[in-house]
Amino acid sequence: RPPAITAFRSVGSRTNQPSGFADIDETIQITATVTDAEASNAALGFAWAGVGSLTPAGPVLTWKVPTAVTGGTPATVTLGLTVTESFTEGGVTHRQETVGSYGVRVHDSQKEITDAGQDFLLRFSDSSYTTAQVLHQFSTTCDSGRGRSAEEGDVDRNRRDYTQNAAAARITARPPVNFNFRGSCVLPDGRVQRNVDACITYTAHWEVTSKSNGSREITDGVDYVSAVLENDKWLLC
Repeated sequence: RPPAITAFRSVGSRTNQPSGFADIDETIQITATVTDAEASNAALGFAWAGVGSLTPAGPVLTWKVPTAVTGGTPATVTLGLTVTESFTEGGVTHRQETVGSYGVRVHDSQKEITDAGQDFLLRFSDSSYTTAQVLHQFSTTCDSGRGRSAEEGDVDRNRRDYTQNAAAARITARPPVNFNFRGSCVLPDGRVQRNVDACITYTAHWEVTSKSNGSREITDGVDYVSAVLENDKWLLC
């Protein structure tokens, strides 16, 4: 019987990174589970194929993800594996091959999260956007929905009390995004954002007009944005 490829699993460069997930320009390790009734893995031949830099070691592949993916991210990049068993029977050498493939979802997480946070803060800065439109990239399940609920209250109060001067708003990301899958982010003041996968900060400048008395107010500060990976999409939390 030919060898059997029963499973693939990948381990990324970050703690608790999901199997099957990678970022552009990241190095991950992919392990194939291979069984054969007549031969050990050491007696089998392994040939990996795919884009990027491949460093094979039998059933284990060290893969350096390309810096760009055709069609943009996220995208599925497929790596192929051919396992060969050679044996001699009756003076004749035979070869049996099994072919398998493993699809890795490749993201540009730094850009995807940064863009989502910037979109949220810029929409908040423009009173023409409704609360639902401002929060359209927020998870409804992260932290049992408490993060989105808190932001919803903030946006509702802002829309009730102020008119934003969208032209005066300035939102600037302060990279990099920090990753901690299934972990937490610690803010400079000691507060902890739990049950998140990543976080990033922005400097923000807002100018508003009070609806009650027409006074103009200016706010400058730092905004902290956290994100979670849900169903292959980065969402804010």
